[in-house]
Amino acid sequence: MAWIDRTNHKVGDLVCIQDDKAAQILCRCKCGRENLYPRTIFKSTYRGPTACKYCRAHPCEICSEPVFKTNSFTCSDACKKERNNRKEKQRYQMVKGTVDFKATRQEYLASLKLRLEADPEFRSFFLERHREALKKNRIKLSEDPEKLEQYRQKQRERERQRLVEIRADDGQWDEYKAKQREWYHSLSYEDYLRLFKDGKSPLDEVTLRLIGGVYNA
Repeated sequence: MAWIDRTNHKVGDLVCIQDDKAAQILCRCKCGRENLYPRTIFKSTYRGPTACKYCRAHPCEICSEPVFKTNSFTCSDACKKERNNRKEKQRYQMVKGTVDFKATRQEYLASLKLRLEADPEFRSFFLERHREALKKNRIKLSEDPEKLEQYRQKQRERERQRLVEIRADDGQWDEYKAKQREWYHSLSYEDYLRLFKDGKSPLDEVTLRLIGGVYNA
């Protein structure tokens, strides 16, 4: 079969710019990128790509970087993890108010409480993991002042609602006040200064002298 010079021939988004009679020819994509492609690209039976990998790529759902795999939605493992987290949050928002989810969660919490009480080793492991998760979350929130303020606002609203529910029950309200008094009187002098002096609830000098007198007595 006679050789056909494919220079300047076009197929799909590719144009041949160099044909040296080899098994591969140099083509330029419409975006300007050049690469080698098989000579068979001009045959009617060819089923391979007719554009460069960047033009065939689709944007990552998380960071918008090009994704070259057709069966993937993200460009990296980190973006894949973030996508899965977002999908799970969306799913949670959809089911959290359903009766079945609430019942399942109550059963889980009840079984977890029993295991924590029965297994000290598991309790230590669980609490340590919980502390680590809280620590990571605080560090992450501290990097974004807007999210940190949103988190604090939600915490305040949750606490206000909890107090409303406690005040509605005289027994719970008395128990709550007793615990608060016990905590308050257990504070050291340094704790008083840290909690009530350092820009949160400033104490006047008279109060500070009284506190100092109590601890020096």
